[in-house]
Amino acid sequence: MLKKPEHALDGVYQGLVGASAELLGGVTGLFTKPYKKAREEGAVGFVKGVGSGFVGVVASPFTAFLRFGNNVSTGIKNSAIRFGRGRLPNYGRFRHPRYFNSKNILQPYDEAIAEANEILKTIVDGRYANST
Repeated sequence: MLKKPEHALDGVYQGLVGASAELLGGVTGLFTKPYKKAREEGAVGFVKGVGSGFVGVVASPFTAFLRFGNNVSTGIKNSAIRFGRGRLPNYGRFRHPRYFNSKNILQPYDEAIAEANEILKTIVDGRYANST
């Protein structure tokens, strides 16, 4: 995968590269998917691979168009940020990492618990760092 475009021309370039790779993947999938599926599942797999290949050929122009548009718009956005401030910002985290209890059950995000866990982690990490 290519990096995020830094400016508008980079966005156009990366959009064209990504879109052409997407189109090429759709066309080659028409031939490679039946072969791979036939090796795995026999004649039934070949039929499944042909169907999957045709879906790829039909879907690849749409995904190529979306990839191109995403890269161009990201490049334009980054150009506007660069003109406004001179460099791209490095935001980092917007919130503390989610806290997982001992059972590792995913629960709704609670900012107070996440912040308390982050404070405890820095205290423990600081204590161990200072003791060595």
